Amino acid sequence: MTQQDRPTAQLARFLADLTNGGIPAAVEEIARRHLLDVLAGLFAGRGVPEMETLLAHVAATAPGEACIPATSRRCAAPAAAGATAALCHAAESDPIDSGTTICAGAVTVPAALILCQHRPVTGRRFLAATVGGYEAGIRLGRAAGSSSLLGRGFWPTAVCGAVAAAATGAVALELDADRTRHALGLAAVHAGGLATGGAEAPAARSMLCAATVRAGLDAVLAAEAGMAGPAEAFDGERGFLAAFANAPDPAALTDGLGERWSIGGASQKAWPCALQAQSAVDALRTALAAGAFAAARISKIVIDLPAAMRRIVDRPGAPATHFSAAASIQFLAAALILDGDIAPRRLGAEGRGEKAVLDLMKKVMVRHDPALDARFPAEWPARVTVRAAGREETREVSAPPGHPSRPLTFAETADRFRAYAAGYLDTETRESVIALVDGLADAPDAGQLAALLCC
Repeated sequence: MTQQDRPTAQLARFLADLTNGGIPAAVEEIARRHLLDVLAGLFAGRGVPEMETLLAHVAATAPGEACIPATSRRCAAPAAAGATAALCHAAESDPIDSGTTICAGAVTVPAALILCQHRPVTGRRFLAATVGGYEAGIRLGRAAGSSSLLGRGFWPTAVCGAVAAAATGAVALELDADRTRHALGLAAVHAGGLATGGAEAPAARSMLCAATVRAGLDAVLAAEAGMAGPAEAFDGERGFLAAFANAPDPAALTDGLGERWSIGGASQKAWPCALQAQSAVDALRTALAAGAFAAARISKIVIDLPAAMRRIVDRPGAPATHFSAAASIQFLAAALILDGDIAPRRLGAEGRGEKAVLDLMKKVMVRHDPALDARFPAEWPARVTVRAAGREETREVSAPPGHPSRPLTFAETADRFRAYAAGYLDTETRESVIALVDGLADAPDAGQLAALLCC
């Protein structure tokens, strides 16, 4: 096999060619939805308390002129991209690929947002960069079997995220195939990051997300300047897959490139919480509507989940942090009953500590149903039963809203952006952002988007 036939070189050629068109209109439409969803998460993240400390740290240690969107802070471009990624992920609102459990939106969009502030990037190239980042990150996750990495203590997004960010940046800057290959290789050598600490120390997770994307953008800028990376970063004796994969599948990096688009298989989130909780939230929502239950009369809520989903979201104790609330189906069920929705403000310290929430949490029982295991991960099933005053309603959901089988519309995504950006952007600016994203393929300068988001 020649060097040009190796997986890294093939992927690099594909990414370099994305700027020449060839992305189907339907894929661009998905990219616009995901972009707007990431921007909604960006503003949701501004309300997460520990983010202010992270932003101050980044601004103090990496001075520069790049604006961190959703803020007025400025710092060096790679650090700004990292801080933006941390904001996008902090509120658990960002898109995620269910097969690889990679938070692809948070590690791709920020790189393009920062680069277009100072480099000429058209709207269509911005969309291509987003699509390319999803493609590289998710394909690498598939090749490594990244969903299994959690069981070994690694966070899949950190393991694959630097490569996704580098791919995004390479397309945005129109690097040729050779320099794109170097960027991917330089990013890959930074792969890694522990999954520990998310619930009790969410600042650590946010800082890791920032470091991941910062490394990816550093790799792009270094490759653009002429720095070389490993000739074959992914396959081979000391490559990425040898380090991280139990059963390496290098063919997953390139099979169907340009035919099967990874962004089409990634999920948006209808609510700002863990993907593993979304089906149960949806099932509970429909059961509550069917039964017209009053909160005070509910005696018990039984939630049945596959083992892999229950392991993430069965957290019965009072949540100590925003992150632990977003990953507790007991808390999320109580919030939905009390508020009729799950809003970022409820996950704050005051909202999650209310006695009514804590009392309702005690009525939620989460069980493992072995019959649901066989349906996961092709489906993300959940069954919810609500009991109140001798009445009972049961609803089952195979996949949540936002899953590729139940995609959110652009209008639904726009409503999320309006809600989360309120208080940071005025109405006119919010509508301008939505209109610009909707017509981004025809926009001559994506920098207009970055300018609207700085506040």
